[in-house]
Amino acid sequence: GTTAGDASDTGSDEMGEGGDDGDPCGGCDDDDPCTEDICEASGACTYEPIVDNACRPVITVDYPPRAATLLAEDASTITVTGTVKSGLGDIVAFTVNDTTVALDANGAFSHTVPVTYGPNVLSFAASDSEGHARDRVQSFLWSSEFRLPTTPNEGMSPLGLGIYLDQEALDDGDPTDGTDDLATIVQAAVGNLDLTSLFDSNTPIANEAGYNIYLTSLLVTTTSASLDAIDGGLRLQTSLNDIIGGLDFDCTSWTCEILGGDSTGGLAISAVVLDADLAIAANADGTLDVTVQSVSTNINSLNLYSNNGWTDFLLSIIEPFILGGVASDLENLLNDSVGDLLGPLLADGFAALAFQTALELPNLGDPEAVISVNLVTDFAATDFHDGVAPPDPSPPQGGAFIERGGGYTDTVVTPYENLGIPDRAGCGVTPQTLTLPREAPLEIALTDDLLNQILFAGWRGGLLEFPVGPELLGDVNFDLFGITDLELTLSGMLAPTASDCGPQGELIAHLGDLRINGSMKLQGDPLTFIAYVSCDLALEVGASETGIALDITGVSAIDSELTINEPEQFEAEPLLKSVLQNALGDALVGALAGG
Repeated sequence: GTTAGDASDTGSDEMGEGGDDGDPCGGCDDDDPCTEDICEASGACTYEPIVDNACRPVITVDYPPRAATLLAEDASTITVTGTVKSGLGDIVAFTVNDTTVALDANGAFSHTVPVTYGPNVLSFAASDSEGHARDRVQSFLWSSEFRLPTTPNEGMSPLGLGIYLDQEALDDGDPTDGTDDLATIVQAAVGNLDLTSLFDSNTPIANEAGYNIYLTSLLVTTTSASLDAIDGGLRLQTSLNDIIGGLDFDCTSWTCEILGGDSTGGLAISAVVLDADLAIAANADGTLDVTVQSVSTNINSLNLYSNNGWTDFLLSIIEPFILGGVASDLENLLNDSVGDLLGPLLADGFAALAFQTALELPNLGDPEAVISVNLVTDFAATDFHDGVAPPDPSPPQGGAFIERGGGYTDTVVTPYENLGIPDRAGCGVTPQTLTLPREAPLEIALTDDLLNQILFAGWRGGLLEFPVGPELLGDVNFDLFGITDLELTLSGMLAPTASDCGPQGELIAHLGDLRINGSMKLQGDPLTFIAYVSCDLALEVGASETGIALDITGVSAIDSELTINEPEQFEAEPLLKSVLQNALGDALVGALAGG
């Protein structure tokens, strides 16, 4: 202990009983750093307890460290170890997550706790025989695998985003209602095919019976296209309809002059129809591949006519030239368009479902700035069905795209490093899946993992590194508690993490180990403290006019530890802890929901 003499001690040379010269008590040091040793003038030794942070319960956690990211092993538990000691008395009660835990003779403990995939909270409480208590709260993330996205396309979550297009979105059967489906876009592309390359009006297509026969014009009246989802991809049918052409019969000899000379005519083809099966799959590099598996083209109803009776005999003669020439060229044009135009057009259209976009998260330390997160997705798999068994039962007719996703930031602000984002991994119960109801024309679903990619990138960019100004604390009346000159600085040691793997199964955004350094005056006296807060914010995901909406609806759980540095202010810890929890919870909900 610390030795102190009584104020009435005159420093006499007389020795007290068993004492040293000038020390009537003969030495009062009890070797206890948590007592003040007092030597009374009477020669008696008294001991006053020293109440400071070193001389009341101290909870030391050796494992896991604060704000840990832990890789799951075979068991769904971890063993928490550490020590609990008090300089003023014996530890009489110690709990971990409200479970009483025994200490050995040295104050050490080892306790196994169950864990869930994603966020977990450890809450410790200890009290000693002198009536002093201390709390400790810390968080960790636990998963069988972590993703660390630092460079675009690295560390992506394999199940991030799902997009479903039903048959109506692929082709609603109505080409007149605008470009609201892919078939209408394909039809427009077919309508732009260049037919001028198929003939030369100055070159005869045949020379028969003294006539040079020319194709002078070729016109497609209408086009059509349909797309039907089949197992593994799409069936495409497109046609050139009501094709008309002009013919010129140029007499080049005296024999045809005798028959009647020059004449004109034409051709009419009701349709050139192409059917093709297109396989749609994701490549290993995240791109889409549209492969033509089979193509067939047919000419429907070719009619030839002459405007003058004396050239009618030529029609049957030139028909093979028309079929082998113009009509065949039309077939080849459509065939080539599948590989050269329509396949790439569909691939590009579907590729637009993957994106690279900048998201703006609120900068809680600077309302005038934002934290930019680059969200990148690409393709992991496709799943197309015709709606007919097999498989039995068959999903509805349509196609789904499963995408990987990653979140990235160009500016790293947080000073903390860890394993990254925990895979949700089906909460350790079932394999991770991405659910698409396949009930609407267009559906978009995202996983917790993709949401956590965005949150992790925001965290790296400084989302939880800011001074907590009065504007964030809202309507809290600190004067009511005698608190003035309040200054708080917050630092999030763990990235915000969304999960529905907790005991209640609700979707929450967990903010773990928010470290807060604070200073203030309490009833006019200076006070400084450090606190650690872990909280769950209730999270709802829904649809909006522009896509997916995230809504933070309130605080579903919050716990904290708070340590005041000034011993004379220790009694204010429970009040200050309560005020801080309420104010910070409201501040985070307001700031994050507003952003």
